[in-house]
Amino acid sequence: FQKVCIEADTFAAMAFLLLRYTGMRIGEMRALPLNAMEASGPNTFTLRVPIGKTYSERLIPLDERAVDLVKRIIAQRGCQAKRGVPAQVSHYMMVNHLGRHLAQQSYSFHLRKLTAQINTTEHIYCHRLRHTFATEMARAGMPVPALMKLLGHKTPKMTMRYVEVAQLDVRKAYD
Repeated sequence: FQKVCIEADTFAAMAFLLLRYTGMRIGEMRALPLNAMEASGPNTFTLRVPIGKTYSERLIPLDERAVDLVKRIIAQRGCQAKRGVPAQVSHYMMVNHLGRHLAQQSYSFHLRKLTAQINTTEHIYCHRLRHTFATEMARAGMPVPALMKLLGHKTPKMTMRYVEVAQLDVRKAYD
C-alpha cells in the first residue's frame, strides 16, 4: 500500500501516507492547523494533533519521512488555485493543490480508487491505517503505555484492539 501511495504522489496519497506514518484518525488529520508541525529539538519534530475525539491534544513524534511528507503537503497547498488558498480553509494544513479541504467521504473515494489494483484479501479503509500503525509500533517494541499515549487512548484494552498479533509475532516472542 505504501508503495502505491508513494508512486501515485497525489494529494490523497500523501494524506494516506500521513495517516499511516502517524496513526492519526482521519478527522484529526483533516483538522490539523497549518502550523501543526513543531520543532521539538535539533532536527526533531512533532505533530501537534488538535483536541478531537478524546478531548485532549497530543504530540506525535515525526520521523524524517513524515517531516518530508508534511513539508510536501504544505508546499502544494493551493498551488494550482487561481486565487490561492481560500480564507475559510487557510488555517488548515490539509488543503489540496486546488485549494479544497476534502470531506472525509472524499478520502474514502480516493482510497478505493488508489487501492483498486492492489490484490489483497484485506479491505483497506482509512481507519485501518491507524491499526497498521499501532501494530507496527507494538512489533517494534513500543510499550503499551507509550502506544496508548501516542494513539490517544485512555485504556490499554482499547489500544490492544488496534494491535494485530499474528502467529509470527507469537513465535518470535516465544523464541
